[in-house]
Amino acid sequence: MPANKDPKSYVRAVPLPIPSCKGYKLLARDTINFNPEFPTRTEVRKSNYDRRQDQMSAMGFRSANHKPYIGIGDPFYLDEKKMILHALGQWTEELASTSSSSDETDDDNDDTSGAPKPAFTAAKFVLRRSRKDLNTLNKAVVHGRNMIRNVSLGHGLFDLIHKEKQSKKQASELAIKKRREMLRNEFQPPKNESDEDSEDDIGEDVDLTKLVSS
Repeated sequence: MPANKDPKSYVRAVPLPIPSCKGYKLLARDTINFNPEFPTRTEVRKSNYDRRQDQMSAMGFRSANHKPYIGIGDPFYLDEKKMILHALGQWTEELASTSSSSDETDDDNDDTSGAPKPAFTAAKFVLRRSRKDLNTLNKAVVHGRNMIRNVSLGHGLFDLIHKEKQSKKQASELAIKKRREMLRNEFQPPKNESDEDSEDDIGEDVDLTKLVSS
């Protein structure tokens, strides 16, 4: 992993910018989580409710026409570094300016590299979507629903998985067999006559003494 992509190279080991629970009583806790007495569950529920009401009334498609658009969940970062730093509360304007300049240099380097870009046409897109052997999300969802329905009807899960593996193995063996038969029945180009003559000449033994005596 490059140094600029490793989170250890840019994440600082500082506490999170959240209120400290030091001095509060703990109502419940386990090995991972704990529930302090402040804020109370009523306050947490009210803050979550108010946040959801703001999202449903002033964000997304319900944003006001005379105000800048506010997306639900903003700010939304596609860059991994920006997302991690913003989640940890370490994203600043200085980092934003430096990251924008570095992105521009990376784009310039990519443009000047001269590497050929793969051609992608509408015909290839349609052909890719029309293939039946691709593993798509829709197929995975349908397969999962069928598996859940069969298990709910009383079929064994491991038996279904075993049968599925066997069917895939048989299908692959059948495809290999068909491929071999196709190659066996495929038209073979004829051999050159010169090659056959040369092979015949090499195979026959000619007695030179008879030719000399005649």
